[in-house]
Amino acid sequence: GYSWSDGSGVIGATSPLVTYPAMTTNYTATLTDANGCSMTSAPLTVTVSPVTALAVTGTSAVFNHLDGLEYMYTDASCNLIAKVEEAAGGNVLSGVNASVTVDATVQTALNGDPFLQRHFNITPASNGSAVVTLYATQAEFDAYNNVAGAYPLLPAGGIDNGNVRVTKFTGATVGSGTATLIVPTSVVWNSTNSWWEITAPVSGFSSFYIHTGVNPLLVKLLDIQAINTGNENLVSWSTSSETAGDYFEIERSDNGSVFETLAMIPAGNRSGEYRYTDIAPIPGINYYRLRMLDAGGRFTYSKVVSATMKASDELVLKAYPNPVKDVLTVQLSGSLQIDGTITITDATGKMLLSRDVTTGTYQIPMQALSSGIYFLNYSSGELKRSVKIS
Repeated sequence: GYSWSDGSGVIGATSPLVTYPAMTTNYTATLTDANGCSMTSAPLTVTVSPVTALAVTGTSAVFNHLDGLEYMYTDASCNLIAKVEEAAGGNVLSGVNASVTVDATVQTALNGDPFLQRHFNITPASNGSAVVTLYATQAEFDAYNNVAGAYPLLPAGGIDNGNVRVTKFTGATVGSGTATLIVPTSVVWNSTNSWWEITAPVSGFSSFYIHTGVNPLLVKLLDIQAINTGNENLVSWSTSSETAGDYFEIERSDNGSVFETLAMIPAGNRSGEYRYTDIAPIPGINYYRLRMLDAGGRFTYSKVVSATMKASDELVLKAYPNPVKDVLTVQLSGSLQIDGTITITDATGKMLLSRDVTTGTYQIPMQALSSGIYFLNYSSGELKRSVKIS
């Protein structure tokens, strides 16, 4: 048998090895015969070209995908197309062709749903199950959101990652063959490379499209908005068509990610306007969305809207300059509570800094953070404030 080593220890044995080192690495292979005698090869130096950009339209990659391995498919310039991971002991994908297309503008499917400009074709010699990671830029998400209308929005700054959906067609183009709606298991912002990573298990391959809409519902939402009216928040929305059995669930969140259901309102079996009053809003920013369901159990979400409920102490959190390059100045005015805490989180919600508040104005060094979207958060008991910074 034989084994592979990268100098730190054995990293693989008796089978081909695919690895993704972060730096140039020396590898050796050790061959051992039936008598236990071994021979080690001369070091083989592998120079790593870091993947720092996504592939442009029209580029492709072809690999012989072996059993149980993970491959990052890149074009000739080492720009990333997609990642495919196949479980060991099952179907072997063999020769895989992965390509990407980036349309000039956001396109629309036959059912009226918009889909992301960047879409993918992944075709193996032997179709089977795997885990696929697709990639996209924030600019592409923003372009989608600009034309989304009443459809839920793609994430920006870590909010509403749960809206992302992927449709897989068995054909090579949108609408061709059988469609399968896929809910990703992970939607992560890579702050180092400034791109989104959408990971999902698939039972087969061909073309993949990123969007937010699900199977079209009979409820057609025209608009939704939320406003503060003093001690309450008013959520209102309108529809252009409804069917018997449709209904709405009003959901609220204090962070834009985790929502709770406040109420359920039946649809009126016609186009109409609706109002819901939140009589006990959370101090600070309240995020609202609709979960729209039909009689068949299908559902989708509206876009997220927000209304701000001022706390009784009218605490104000300010951060400047914004965007920030070196040092962020944070200013708290109003009734400052002694047990207040300031945190900085990234777009995924990961806490990067935590500091107890002891003065009204102080400074936070930001040089160590990569460029991207962050959130400055103040918390003291039920009192919360948040400011988006970049």
